[in-house]
Amino acid sequence: MTKELRGVKPRTFKQKYFSDPVSAFVVFFFLLIFKILPLDAASFCGEKLGSLMGLLFKAKNKTAIHNLTKVFPGKTEEEKKRIIREMWKNLGRLCGEIPHLNKIVRTRMQVEGKERLKLAATQAHTQTGGFFFSAHIGNWELCIRVAQYFNIPIHGVYRMANNPWIEKFLFEKRQDDKSELLPKGTVGARKMIAALKKKEWIALLTDQKANEGIAAPFLGFDAMTTPSLAKIALKMKLPAYPAHIVRLKGAHFKIVIQDNIRPDLPDTDENVYQMTKKMNEIISDWIYERPEQWLWIHHRWDKKEYKLKTKK
Repeated sequence: MTKELRGVKPRTFKQKYFSDPVSAFVVFFFLLIFKILPLDAASFCGEKLGSLMGLLFKAKNKTAIHNLTKVFPGKTEEEKKRIIREMWKNLGRLCGEIPHLNKIVRTRMQVEGKERLKLAATQAHTQTGGFFFSAHIGNWELCIRVAQYFNIPIHGVYRMANNPWIEKFLFEKRQDDKSELLPKGTVGARKMIAALKKKEWIALLTDQKANEGIAAPFLGFDAMTTPSLAKIALKMKLPAYPAHIVRLKGAHFKIVIQDNIRPDLPDTDENVYQMTKKMNEIISDWIYERPEQWLWIHHRWDKKEYKLKTKK
């Protein structure tokens, strides 16, 4: 797929010839180190890198504090700071584990709801495709790898990196002949529908803000959420399985596949809203259970909130 089809945005002169290649070099350097190291060592070193990132990215920490204060008003400042420290450690470990994802799936993964994965694999291409939806929790990069391990024909929808060097590297390295990464947007949507018509499967992370979405409760507050999954699932009568990765200890994980949540109802605006609301409720439960494993640094609610917070 060309850069135009993937929608890589034009960059300024400074970005194109300085900041983009420099930041890409740093990312590639660390990924090379992580690839050379054994899995446990890479995960451990990633944790240390994550702790360093937490010290450097102070603006991100302010966003996280705002989100945590909104969602958990009863928590003390120290409790919120502890969650943020653990969040950065988890994010760093995720980075360290990227070159070792297949090994993790083969040797470090517990599966809860295995029968649902086997059913999806059995029905693919002959009876139905469908959706797995997840969130930026635990090591979310493992979700597609687990589906592939169970021989499910699956494609992931992703947000393109702003840096075209990193985008090209990640795009090429994170897919193979059986699984294509579909960029968010018109081109990706067309490819997603084509895959579903072939009774293949789509994986999406649905926990981030969708400016063109609908307002649905998320962690106790209305948040703009994509209704696309619910619309397509209801229209095409496709299953939608919640699936999330739990970090147990170090580089050991559990994936939890829950029951299909698509109601056997017609494709109406109200049913789309109710299904989208249900998705948000499920993801919220995951976050309430393990807040330190979710990515709190995203502007999940109205950006005006964060701007006002910064001015104070």
